[in-house]
Amino acid sequence: AAALVGKTICFDTGGLSLKISGGMVGMKADLGGGAACLAGFEAACALGGGELSALHCVLCIAENAIGNDALRCDDIIKFFGGRTCEINNTDAEGRLVLADGVA
Repeated sequence: AAALVGKTICFDTGGLSLKISGGMVGMKADLGGGAACLAGFEAACALGGGELSALHCVLCIAENAIGNDALRCDDIIKFFGGRTCEINNTDAEGRLVLADGVA
């Protein structure tokens, strides 16, 4: 079995560790990893299973914006695999969603 895991951040403002306005331009492109994984997965499926008959695609999809339920610095989160992490910068969402994706 094999898996493709792709980070797919739909838009990244930096959360409460807000980016400057010029740093947000183009942040919609932060979904490129997930888009590439999905395209590769679809191509592999179209070509047939072969040795990769147990191919999985995991898309780690999130948006990092300010809101009532936004993560705050010093929050503790628990990943899918059971490990915990303290948030020190809310602009680290890519690493956080990937940690869940590879669990």
